[in-house]
Amino acid sequence: MIQQISKNVKIIFAEDGFAVCNCMLVEDDVQLMIDSGAGAILSDVNTAGIDILVNSHRHWDHIRGNDLMINAKIVTHPIERIAMHDPTKLVAISGWEEFMDEDIGKVSHQMGGIPERILKPWRVDDEINDGQIIDCGKTKIEVLSTPGHTSGHCSFLFPNENLIFVTDICLTAVGPWYGEDQADIDDFIESINKIISLKPERIITSHRTEIIDRDIPEVLGEYRDRIVKREERVLDCVRSNPSTVNQIAAQKIIYREHQIIFLLFWERYMVKKHLDHLIKQGLVEKVEDGRYVAREAAN
Repeated sequence: MIQQISKNVKIIFAEDGFAVCNCMLVEDDVQLMIDSGAGAILSDVNTAGIDILVNSHRHWDHIRGNDLMINAKIVTHPIERIAMHDPTKLVAISGWEEFMDEDIGKVSHQMGGIPERILKPWRVDDEINDGQIIDCGKTKIEVLSTPGHTSGHCSFLFPNENLIFVTDICLTAVGPWYGEDQADIDDFIESINKIISLKPERIITSHRTEIIDRDIPEVLGEYRDRIVKREERVLDCVRSNPSTVNQIAAQKIIYREHQIIFLLFWERYMVKKHLDHLIKQGLVEKVEDGRYVAREAAN
């Protein structure tokens, strides 16, 4: 579904389920798209007419349609530009060997396989940075650096529409996601607070097929506080029983079920993120056998 936001701005809601994302379309003096992963519905868009394609970050579901923008200047944050040379970062499996014993090639079918396109070079022509204004004519877009999901993740303020496209501050039931080395818990919390402080009338995410225009501080606050609650549950685990990353992840702190092995991988990665965060705060320490223990119990 393509929904008109204003005279020159549309939201393309993805309808193909897993591994696609919503995209923004600006039809102005400059034709611009933010992200390209909307899937089959892009057949309703003149992709060859796009002048600028902005990638909010490098994950496959956000860049999978880049090749359709044959005449577009492709831009992204400089950190994401570098990461697009690493196929494991595009499909969020960097660090697999640290947490998993299974051969990634033998289980990739659970995510529909690793697309062959992932392994080929990705064109990026220029970079965007925090505070930059992209001028499309009547439509202006301000780049907002919102790291956490990835370190170069960006959101986009449309001031004339009083709307922010918050991309993978996704507000879905299973988020937030920070399951890789370039994701950061503190950055994620700070980025959500940044969006709240801007007081937008409307927000759109990459993975909810709706425009959110009510109770935005509460919606964002609840999403942010899931991170804190997860950390509290991790701390409770090691307080009650010194445990390894795998033992804590088996308690399903992040996901209710691990229907596919990749959810278990990301659970372990995010649990490790929380343990590192708790160590930094002096609340947890790692002992010689690989278990983590609460500091008060260790002393």
